[in-house]
Amino acid sequence: MNTPDPILAEDLAGILDAPLPWEQLYGRHVLVTGASGFIGGHIVEVLAWLNRCYPQANLRIHAMARNLEKLHRRLPWLDLPGEVTPLIQDVTQPCELDIPPDIIIHAASPASPRYYLDRPVDTILANSSGTQQLLELARSRQARFLFLSSGAVYGDNPLQIDAIGEGDFGGEDPLTPRACYSESKRLAETLCHAYHAQYGIDTRIARISHCYGPGMRLNDGRAIADLLADVLADRDIRLDSDGNASRPFCYVSDTVLGLFHILFRGEPGNAYNLGETQEITILELAEKMIAVAGKRDHLSVRAQARSGLAPAARSSGHFDIGKIRRLGWRPRIDLDTGLARMLGSHEGDDPARNPSVPDRQSAQMAPLAESRPSCPEEANAISRPAASSVGQVFWQQGMVDRSVREALIRQKGLTLWLTGLSASGKSTTAYALERQLIDTGRLCCVLDGDNLRHGINRNLGFTHEDRTENIRRTAEIARLMNDAGLIVIASLISPLIADRGMAEEIIGADSFVEIYLNTPLEICEARDPKKLYSKARQGLITHFTGISAPYEVPPFADVCINTARLSPIEAAQLILSKTNLHMDVQLGKGN
Repeated sequence: MNTPDPILAEDLAGILDAPLPWEQLYGRHVLVTGASGFIGGHIVEVLAWLNRCYPQANLRIHAMARNLEKLHRRLPWLDLPGEVTPLIQDVTQPCELDIPPDIIIHAASPASPRYYLDRPVDTILANSSGTQQLLELARSRQARFLFLSSGAVYGDNPLQIDAIGEGDFGGEDPLTPRACYSESKRLAETLCHAYHAQYGIDTRIARISHCYGPGMRLNDGRAIADLLADVLADRDIRLDSDGNASRPFCYVSDTVLGLFHILFRGEPGNAYNLGETQEITILELAEKMIAVAGKRDHLSVRAQARSGLAPAARSSGHFDIGKIRRLGWRPRIDLDTGLARMLGSHEGDDPARNPSVPDRQSAQMAPLAESRPSCPEEANAISRPAASSVGQVFWQQGMVDRSVREALIRQKGLTLWLTGLSASGKSTTAYALERQLIDTGRLCCVLDGDNLRHGINRNLGFTHEDRTENIRRTAEIARLMNDAGLIVIASLISPLIADRGMAEEIIGADSFVEIYLNTPLEICEARDPKKLYSKARQGLITHFTGISAPYEVPPFADVCINTARLSPIEAAQLILSKTNLHMDVQLGKGN
């Protein structure tokens, strides 16, 4: 049996190590269209690797492509038709399968400007007629349907929004050459939503940004593929412009992992932005590609028109990924590492081109080479961490559920999430609130940010990634306590809207009350009981919220409290009065 190259094997294992309910795929029939393409092929590889590493998955995979030879070239290590059943046809034609699929992942569409500008009609039909044919197939079986859309649907971004959200649409001239792609993607999204609204089909949409990595063809036609081809051919890079346009580039395994987050955790009828947020100019990308390849001594970058392809609608901008972050996804592979892995996948097994994943990803993926099974025979022999036990850990349903526990203690589980700057009074207010709730006969517990960092979160720092993980762990603990019927008072700075949204998603909107202590920065800094602001002002503490790191004000907090003129007891009493409706619904009358 053939095996994937080492870089691809690490990427596949990293995806399957994500704490997602992979067992939901066991015994299922999945149809992937566009299987000979860049992203579609990677999806098929993940599903096939799941079957290899966990034979009990018994997943049936159909890979739709228009050309069998291209499908073999795209998936050279897979047994076709043994492990994956090829379905050779045009996506616009009716799909006849002996067993209807349970899940359809529609990735069939030209994405390269070089292709869709040359064959605009084929592009429109793949996204319109092809999507409609597949939605009818999904309707016949009530299958889950994931559509791979594009950031091109947002149009020309006339307001120059840096972080483009799911509702930030601009205009699009339907007569421009690129409109065949963007307008047909828009129509396909509308079809998905219409089938959800009219027929109840579970449709989900992923709007994908610029993607790169192993499996990308050198003649793809996108900028990063052209740069890669030049560097591999050892020729100077020639740009189509001055190179000042910027793009965010997301590594392919991160992109595909995001697709599975949407498939497992997304809401039917919803669209999710999926991409990197860090932008880089094309000129900087070209220089970085040369540097990563180790060819600075003899390659250079020159601005020179090359192909005459129609310009993109936007010269800059990236996605706001707050919505998908609440599903638990974020990019993990930085650009330097991703470029090295992409170069390595094209240059063989040279150790210098096969770098390990850097420290910033260690929580999810390290050490890839040592902890992942490289073949199915090894899968059962290696002891994997609990968070990585795909196919070995299953949800166990007990005989007593939450409602029984809540009835026993005569209260409802609830989380009061206190957020605000350091020294805004979160901890003192939380403990005063706990005292008052206990005095009324209600069972509760404080989860204080500092205290948690002495225990379960002691290995976390204050980088953006570590703060997010700190909040995720705290939210998971709060959810378990709520499930036991306890009232949880969480006291954390939690500076980012996306992270607090993730906490609400984990805990559940019906059990989550956001309380914003909006004490002004000057008051917090004047208090400064731990002298942290002073140290931050001196540069002795980095990533300090309010000084060297941002605090994003909650736009829709359930309660806002300014503790500048309130004692902790008064603040707690005010919170209890302001959450009176929450208490009536959630807490009952106590013991």
